[in-house]
Formats: sequence, C-alpha cells, structure tokens
Amino acid sequence: MRLKMASRKSDLARIQLHTVGEFLQKKINIQPEYIYRESFGDKNLDIDLSGSENKGLFTQDFYQALLDKEVDLVVHSWKDLPIEDKETTIVMTLEREDVRDVLLVKKKHLQQIKQSQKINILTSSPRREYFLSEHLNKLYPVDLKSVEFTAIRGNIPTRLSKLLASEADALVIAKAALDRMLSVEDSEFTPIKTEIRNALEQCQFMVLPLNYFPSAAAQGALAVEVLKGTEIEKTLRQLNFSDQFELIKKERATLKKYGGGCHSKLGINYLSRSYGELKFFSYEDKSNEFVHQVELGLPTQFPKVNAKLLWPQKGEVPASRSSVDVDLIALKKEAALWVTKESAFPTDYQPADEQCVWTSGLITWQKLAKKGVWVNGSAESLGEREEMRLEHLLGSDLMWAKLSHVDGAQTEKKLIPIYKVKWNFTTETFKGAEHFYWMSGEMFKQAMAVAPNIIDKHHYCGPGHTFDEIKKYVNNLTVCLNYNQWLKDISQ
Repeated sequence: MRLKMASRKSDLARIQLHTVGEFLQKKINIQPEYIYRESFGDKNLDIDLSGSENKGLFTQDFYQALLDKEVDLVVHSWKDLPIEDKETTIVMTLEREDVRDVLLVKKKHLQQIKQSQKINILTSSPRREYFLSEHLNKLYPVDLKSVEFTAIRGNIPTRLSKLLASEADALVIAKAALDRMLSVEDSEFTPIKTEIRNALEQCQFMVLPLNYFPSAAAQGALAVEVLKGTEIEKTLRQLNFSDQFELIKKERATLKKYGGGCHSKLGINYLSRSYGELKFFSYEDKSNEFVHQVELGLPTQFPKVNAKLLWPQKGEVPASRSSVDVDLIALKKEAALWVTKESAFPTDYQPADEQCVWTSGLITWQKLAKKGVWVNGSAESLGEREEMRLEHLLGSDLMWAKLSHVDGAQTEKKLIPIYKVKWNFTTETFKGAEHFYWMSGEMFKQAMAVAPNIIDKHHYCGPGHTFDEIKKYVNNLTVCLNYNQWLKDISQ
C-alpha cells in the first residue's frame, strides 16, 4: 500500500515524518511517499505567535490537504495543533521524547552575565518568558537582577545560528527537538547534526525542571492526523502508543479548559511512573496571579493526621555529620557528578568546565547555585531511576560519580563518599509517632535497630532506591513526592 505522508519542510519536521514512516514500514506493509510543504506560519514570519486568532497557523494548510485527499496522513509536532475538533482526527502517537525545555547559554557570555547580573534570552513563547522571569534566578549560579527577552522565529538550526551571531546571551528551546535532530541516523541529516553539535559545544546547557517549568501541552509528542472514518484510521489506531496518547489528551484537555493555545502562559505535563501519575501544572489566571500545582496521583488518598503523630517534625532529625577526606584533583577528572544533597558537595569546590552536575532534588540545586555552581539538571526528588535523558546531548557512555555519605546506596554509579552521618536515635525519638517519613533506606534501618516496634506503623518516602530498600522490611509504605509535600498532604 502506498501512503502519501506530509509534513512541514523544516529539518525537524522531515525527521519526524521519516520517523513515523520507518515505524509504519516495520509494522505494516506500506510504501511511504514523503511530501513536504511550507505552512502559512512558515511563509509569514512576522505574525505574532501569541495571538489567539493564529491557532493552527502551522497546521491549517495540511488540514485542507487531508480534506482534499491530496495526502493520506500528516505528521505534526502535537503541541502545534489547534485545540478545536475538526473533520480529521489524531489517530496515533509514537513514544514521547523528553518533555522539558533546555536553556542554552553562550560560554563566551558567562563572565559578562556574572558581572552585569543580567541575561537576555531568545524566545517568542509567553509561557517561557513568564516561567523564566519567575524561577530562573533560583537555579542560575548568579544573582540575576534582570531577565530580559528578545523574540526569535525560525527552525532549530536558524535559532542556534541567531544565538551565536547575536548579542543575546541565551536561547530556550524544546529539548525534544534537539534530541530528535541529534539522534537521527539517516545520512541525509548528517550535515545538520554536525551544525547543531558545533553550536552546542559553544554553549552551557541547563535542562529546566518541570516543577518550575512545565512545558507546553503535548510538547515532545508526535501527532499523526488522518481523515475520520477512513481505513487508514482503523489501521493506525491499532499501532498507537495508547498510554502516552491518553496522557497527552489530558494535557490538551487542560489547555482547552483554560482557553489557551500553545503560546499561552500555561504549562501542563502528565507523566506516568510505576508509583503513580505525576502532574506538573502552572499558569497565569485572569487576575494575573500565578497558579502552580505539582501532584502525584495515588490509588488511595492520604489520611489526615494530627501533627503530633508525625515524625520527623521540621528540624527534628537527630543526626550529626562529619566530613571525610576527598581527593579533589581526582574528583575533577570525573565526567559527571550526581549530587545527593548540598552537604555531599565539597566546600568551595568548583566543577571542571566540562563536568556535568545533576542533583537529586531542587533544594540541592538551589543551594549549589547560591555557591556559584552551574547545575545542568535534576531528578526533582523522583529518585535515581528517573531517566536523565542526556544520551543525545552528552553521549550514552557517560560515567557518573555519586556524591553522598559513606553509607550511601550502592547503585550503578561510582560512589564517592563526602561525609559521614550518625543518626542519634533513641527509643524516645519516635515515642507517640504513628506516621514516618524517611529520607533514606539507611536512616530507616538505623531507626528500626533502635525501635523495632515502628515496623508496624505507617511509612512514607520518595520514589527510587529509598522505597526499594524500605519495602524489604515493611508493607505499609507509600510513595510521596518529597518531605514538604508529605507534610502538606497528611497534616490536619
């Protein structure tokens, strides 16, 4: 069966079209015919993207081509599609790429930004401008007094070229776009891959965390659009990645509920994990107030408990820390550092220029940033199993060293102990408590050794190795996003 498949003419759109075509060739007996066209938005670069009347300016021409049966299907970046229902349907998606945005800062401007405490970022997205204005200063290793923006249009290579040629300091773009263009294997795209790689080598990158920077609805997802009621619709629907498809539909439904397009000040992401469904949602409401939600959907609701029954209370953990000797020269030779907490980072240590630094949580990131440390990204308290998805930016053979305490969990990462921790638990420590939150498996085991009766109480912890370790001993264990969220969810 010959299938006429269409997309925009940009390198990224062509790569996405080939990705879908190659997938379908493996699954069903088709011969793809690739058709590339410029959209109305591609031809009219002076249009204000934030205008609500311009929803679908990159997709309307293809919609008409489907109605006229000039093509059988169209492959889109799903976030570009308007939210209204039409005579066509999105019949399938493939596995979703990384939903996050990435900030690229020119290395030659880093000192200038530090001295001026100002940064100018290229973007035409009101959402990105809004969130960067609100949150970048928490994560950037300079106390920024001013975050300014300059509008930019064009495809990914064009934007990177404009960044390097302009007076601007930085560019923010969808990480999925970079990942797709860097991972394509077709030799046709080798020159563009080389061009992008050369541009990235001149930049320092920061993967923006979803807790503060939820992306546009459906970012990172491909949408395959066909006419409703056709045979190809029936065929492709059976090949759909249905779990991801449903989560993306939820994001789009949220966008529609709040009356937004892909250029509104609204970010929404749903992610499915083994322990539950994560929701990251931020937007500016009609009264210009900032609304922010980070939630973990669980099968059951948390009980509401009197604060006297909770352990630990804030600042209540009886522990003492002492440093251990660390070979800082050897540490600088490590390619990448996973930092479990701020106390696991050597005092006054500055990473080598090409060292990647990743933190287990955002509090650690913020504390390191205050010390002037450039952090590339974070697991956002979701555990070491949370994929960093850096294989396209940095390579799949990157070796990680984990900075932690002497008894830190042994994983595939090389453990480099930075400090010792002594838990000063007694039987009185846990007296009267019924609900416990644990920061590590070692913390739980030390407590259980002193007060074995706590095993039958209610236990909570974050996802990852801590959960795996405690689950060996207790049945009544619930995953939480973090300690502060646990206090908020469970307290009366």
